[in-house]
Amino acid sequence: MRRETHMVATLSLIAVGSALLLSWVYSFTQPKIEADRRAKLRATLTEALPGAKEFIPVIPDTVWFGIRDNDTVGIVFRVWPKGYGGPIELTVGVDKDLKVTGLVPGAELKETPGLGLKIREDWFREQFIGRDGETALLRQDGGEIDAITAATISSRAVANGVSEGVKRYCRYIKEDPMIKVYKAESFIEVLKDTAFYAVTGSDTVIIITTEAEGFGGPVRVGMAFRGEDLINLVILKHNETEGYGSKITDPAFLKNIREGEFEAITGATISSKAVIEAVKKGREILAGIR
Repeated sequence: MRRETHMVATLSLIAVGSALLLSWVYSFTQPKIEADRRAKLRATLTEALPGAKEFIPVIPDTVWFGIRDNDTVGIVFRVWPKGYGGPIELTVGVDKDLKVTGLVPGAELKETPGLGLKIREDWFREQFIGRDGETALLRQDGGEIDAITAATISSRAVANGVSEGVKRYCRYIKEDPMIKVYKAESFIEVLKDTAFYAVTGSDTVIIITTEAEGFGGPVRVGMAFRGEDLINLVILKHNETEGYGSKITDPAFLKNIREGEFEAITGATISSKAVIEAVKKGREILAGIR
């Protein structure tokens, strides 16, 4: 009995010691592994969108804003179309004109060696540069991309993935309210095209976009809320009369609205009321999220 107890104690000590050793090794290796992962991701994003110097995630591991000199120069997105051997990971860059700037296949592809794996070759990938959502298709599908001989399934999967991705995510290029309203490390969409979490470290701000009818058409407004406080207000789009309704972009007017002073601008009552109405809609959406 005493011998068995001694064996159990010895094994327990070995197990605890092994666990402590593994934990110690992990504490040293994990930061390097994470740093390598970030470096590889940045290299991939830069290859897809060479004009960007900074990348801000919008949808984790799927969509990034490409930033240069505080301006959005395009986006990078990932898609996983089904190829001959399974899903094909593609990282695609698109500029503000909705043209493809780069295509980077993932490292782990299961396509046929010598055939489907040719989607990695420069001549095939470079065909997509400068194409849009309509032309980034195979020629037999109405586009301008030449398929790889004897690898039509893989070629079509890539082309369809790029084309559909450009169409699906182009809205982030056409209007990037998150960056204009509040700059953060990452954005998480809460309500489609309407509400986002802007996250920086432990700080989370809610961005909401709404619109109301002005004198010259819809006035689109972006708001940033920290808790219940409206900390930023931006006019994202309007078609109001220059010198009159366009005064809704005046920082002093927007500051008053943020502070709860809903007073219309003289000579621009309809335009002012559109902003006030849009802010009220934003607060209603905020109440539904919180």
